[in-house]
Amino acid sequence: MKTIVRSILIFACAIALSSCSALAPKPTPTSTPTATSLPTSTSTPTLTPEPTNTPTSIPSDTPTLTATVESGYYSAPDNLYSLIPPKGWEPKDVGLNDPALLGPKAGGFTLNLTFARDTSAMGMDFYSAIAQDSIKAHLQNVTEISEDFLSTPDGLDYLRWEITDTQKGVLLRQIFYFYGAGDQMLIITYTRPDKQGAEYDAAVDQAMQTVRFNS
Repeated sequence: MKTIVRSILIFACAIALSSCSALAPKPTPTSTPTATSLPTSTSTPTLTPEPTNTPTSIPSDTPTLTATVESGYYSAPDNLYSLIPPKGWEPKDVGLNDPALLGPKAGGFTLNLTFARDTSAMGMDFYSAIAQDSIKAHLQNVTEISEDFLSTPDGLDYLRWEITDTQKGVLLRQIFYFYGAGDQMLIITYTRPDKQGAEYDAAVDQAMQTVRFNS
């Protein structure tokens, strides 16, 4: 689980790294800058025991297969799961095992959906509870907005957990969707700026109602 949640925390903002930087508060220049002064990089919380600096590049251990979009459904590279994405959202390889779905810009930030999968015998309810605790322990300024247990029209149970948190000095609104089928676990994370992009939330929620496991 540690690797899965680390991916969630690192990549949601890293996908739109330049946009995040644009949204972050700009430092006030000093009256006597020196030629030797260098900007100090900010740190991004991860799920490793000690916080590390934001990676300068998105790592990829293995090549990512191309996801498919067929009959309105977006499918994972190995067809483990699929969903109907919000209109206009496109898959893009960002260095994770599965491509992300990138949406429109809001406040200069590219809205995105990232996908993290895991295997666990503990069941979705227990798994999601542990993941929530781990996420809260490694993010800054977490405020929980809502937590809802829902079901898709096909009867797949899932948890919708909405929070705000701070990454790279930017206040974000993140919604985590936890799904499980047998020992297969799937966490879909929707990220946007806290004060922009709320008009897209309903379309994302509707897309989450179409998630299904194919095997």
